[in-house]
Amino acid sequence: AAAVREPSAGRDAEEALAVLGAAGDRKSVAAAHALLARVATEAGRHAEAIRHLVNQRAALGATASAFVVAMIEHMEGNCRVALFDFRGALDLFESARSRYASIGAELEAAEASYNIGYLQLKAGRYADALRAYARIAGVFERSHVVSLTCALAVDRAELLLEMGATAEA
Repeated sequence: AAAVREPSAGRDAEEALAVLGAAGDRKSVAAAHALLARVATEAGRHAEAIRHLVNQRAALGATASAFVVAMIEHMEGNCRVALFDFRGALDLFESARSRYASIGAELEAAEASYNIGYLQLKAGRYADALRAYARIAGVFERSHVVSLTCALAVDRAELLLEMGATAEA
């Protein structure tokens, strides 16, 4: 009798990737890499996730929209933060923010700016972080995404405490 395998999104996507790659279906190859990047990220395998994100972007080539490229950059930036590559993450977040802003994706640009502000906070660049947070607070509030508004409030309080402004925090 054949052995029954446990379901695995990663394994299924890897198998699909092999078949799709052989068939030359670049769009589906990109989608498989996106899924594998997500699986690797969820498993804490950030270097592997970065490889899949790079391969996703390569598979899409010039067909990738500015939004998709920005999304890939943003995701790679998050992976680089997890790997303590803060300079690489900052470059990716700045690029993603610029792309998002160029196409009017205000919330996504604000999320990239939030990540930039967080890196500035962690680097002790408090004034820069405070300015970044001030610029995006209204966008988060208008978006009605409570998790973003709350995360920003917590980080802003941490920032103010670091700056010694305990009355404002």
